Parts: sequence; structure tokens; C-alpha cells
Amino acid sequence: MTHPSTGTAPVARGEPLTSAERFYFEGLEEGLRRREAEVITLRTRLDQAGFEIAQLKLQNQSTKENQAPRDPEAALSDDTSSNDSSSFIRVPPPSHSGLMSFPPRAVSPAFRPSPSNNRYGIPNYLSVFRSCEAETALKELMEKARSMDARALTRIKSMCREAHATPRDSKSWAQSFILSEWRNPPELAPPNIRDPTQPVLPNPRMGDSFESWFEYYSIHSSCLPRGVRKDAQGKPWKPDLRASRLAAQLRPLQTSPTVTRTEFNYYLIELLGTSGDYHRMVSRRGLRIATKLSPRPYDGPSPVTIEDVVLHMANCGITVETTRDDLEPWSHQYKAGGTRVLGPKFA
Repeated sequence: MTHPSTGTAPVARGEPLTSAERFYFEGLEEGLRRREAEVITLRTRLDQAGFEIAQLKLQNQSTKENQAPRDPEAALSDDTSSNDSSSFIRVPPPSHSGLMSFPPRAVSPAFRPSPSNNRYGIPNYLSVFRSCEAETALKELMEKARSMDARALTRIKSMCREAHATPRDSKSWAQSFILSEWRNPPELAPPNIRDPTQPVLPNPRMGDSFESWFEYYSIHSSCLPRGVRKDAQGKPWKPDLRASRLAAQLRPLQTSPTVTRTEFNYYLIELLGTSGDYHRMVSRRGLRIATKLSPRPYDGPSPVTIEDVVLHMANCGITVETTRDDLEPWSHQYKAGGTRVLGPKFA
């Protein structure tokens, strides 16, 4: 099996790809496609920046000429040298030697690039990739909102509503970051004006209790994690959600490199996809499973291997029974990729 960090297809081996391999390479292709779209957008912005620089130079030159004292005796010489002076205010022709090129002076509305990845004044807000600029801007906005800045609070609430309504697989990195980091201050919803039928719950954090996550997803059922089914009442199916939360606590932090998170998740699902693999690898390597369950984010070596995942699970106290009864059934739903509704007997 080819290591996922190489980004290349596996060597032909005379048999079809497993579902996990297909899932990984389809995700890789989608990621590359989105990255290419971001590069195209960046090039367009560079072109626009170059044009704006040229326009500013034009305005500056024109201002200097208007403010400069004119000698009446030099008027004739100015007219005769108009061909020479015009070279200073002509927009340079397009250059084909690099990314920066200057369009004609008259710019049609179609040329102006739309900042498709920017929203709410946050750079790269709609990008699926982690952005340090977006993270810094969001942290600053949250800090203002926590100090009860009215404009910041309004913006954060609008961003949270949009993120909650966005389907799970369509969320941007910034939207996921907001939902994981922002908590509504108590001042936002005093008890005397709260609607008792619609409780205002803070966004749960990674270490919060299972009950907090269950209540949260019971209200925001459109945001259910991948592989978590709904019961007949539309609430999260508890065994699926419990396994999903356990897997989430094992993964690298959201601020970790994307490739590390992808590799870990790939091998975790691959390991759980075959019943008994975890038990066999623990026994074969003579690993000792910690006596106390203490799941924590992976911070081991990168590139990640399946052995690294097994060792991390053992150190966190993931028993063979937990893997067999909880994680393996959930991984099958995760591979299927749905959040289907269970029948009445699961109510």
C-alpha cells in the first residue's frame, strides 16, 4: 500500500482498491482540485494588485504635474515634447514573463476578481485548508466579542449561524475552528429572555462530556459527524456518537498539519475496518495497553504509520473490547459516509 503522504496512486497489484483506499485518493484529488482553484484566484489577485499599483502611479504623476508651477515660455516646448512626456503616464503593456501582468486601463467588471475565499472580513475564510491569517483574525475577533464589543458579537453570531447551517462535508477550516473555539458569553442570553423550548447551548469543546455533545447535536442535527446515525426521533444514535467522540479525541489537534491529520485518520479507519486487526497488532508487537482510559490527541512522529496509530491507541487505554464493540461498528458507518435514520426499534 502506498503511503498516503506521497500523493501517488498505489502500484498495480492485480486487485481492486479497498474502500478505504478509494476514500483516501478521492479526498486527495478533491484537495488538489481545490488547491489549484486557490492558486488561480491568487494569480488573479496579483494581476489586480498590479493594475491598482499602475493606477496609483498614474494618479501620483498626474497630481505632481497639476501642482508643478508652469513657465509660460515653456508651454511651446511642453507641447512639442508631448510624445516624450506621455510615456510617463501610459499603463505598461501586459508582461508574459511572470505572474504579474497589467490589463488595459479600462477594466471591465468581469475582470475584477471576486475574493471568493474571504468573508466577514476574514482572509481565506471559505478555504478548506488551515490559514494562519484566518486563525489570527478569528482569534482577534473572538477576543473583541468576549469583551462585549457589539459589532464583533454580531459578526460572530452570524458566522456561527452560518457554520451550523453548513453541511458537515462542506464546512471550511475557519467554520470548524469557530465552532470548536467560540463559546457564547452568559451575558448574551439572560435567563429572563431565554426561550425555554430552544435552549442556548455553548459550543462544546474537545474535552467536554459526552452528554454535552449529545445535547448539542440533538439541536444541530444537520452538523452530525460523519458516521453518526440518527434514531427514530432524529437524535444522534448514542453508540455511534460515543465512538465518534472517542476517535475525535485520538486524532491530532486541528492546528496540526493537514497531512498529519489526514494520515492518522486514514490509518485509523483502515485499522478499524477489519475486525480483530487491532488485537492482532497489539499482540504481535507485544504492546501493553494502559489500564486507564485517557484519550488524547496524537502528537507522535510524522509521516504517520499504522503502527504509530496502534501504539497511540494502546497508550491511551483503548482496549480490545472497546475497539470490537464500539469503534469497529462505527468505522463501517464512517466509510459509508452517511447519517441515515435508524428504524423505530432504535428509538
